[in-house]
Amino acid sequence: MKRFIAAFFVMQVIKFLVGLRLEWGWLGERGVGPWDRLPVTVLLPTLVAMVVVLWMDRELPRRLFDRRVKQPLTQISFGAAAGFLSAAVSAVATRMLANLAMDFLALVIAAAVTATAVLLSMPRMRPGRCVQCGATLVPGEKRCLNCFADRSDAVPGLAEKMAG
Repeated sequence: MKRFIAAFFVMQVIKFLVGLRLEWGWLGERGVGPWDRLPVTVLLPTLVAMVVVLWMDRELPRRLFDRRVKQPLTQISFGAAAGFLSAAVSAVATRMLANLAMDFLALVIAAAVTATAVLLSMPRMRPGRCVQCGATLVPGEKRCLNCFADRSDAVPGLAEKMAG
């Protein structure tokens, strides 16, 4: 989860630096310097994405965020994709909006929608399935028949689901 958020944050920083390079001053606003916008354009979307990730992981857990799954590049790529999409959507939206309050709203909505969309495309954790590969676990087997992961890597709650 940390890698996802870190990659999202890096994409927001790149968006900010590109905005500085292209226009020297974020969208040419008077009275608001480019460094005054840094917390809003970088930290606000990252905070929103973090809240979405934490909520989604609690309500609809994703295999990729399980501590037993070791796929750092996949976590980083999903985070970078969400950050890039958020940066692109918010850049277009803020260009079309005239006032600062609407810019904040566009940043928040873009971060929430893109983080949710990317997270929904990730595979879910399901009871009775291997955490590593997602294959259905055969009762009585000590290992996953697909990836040979230890049965202890099964999704928590398997025994309760099978008994009930």
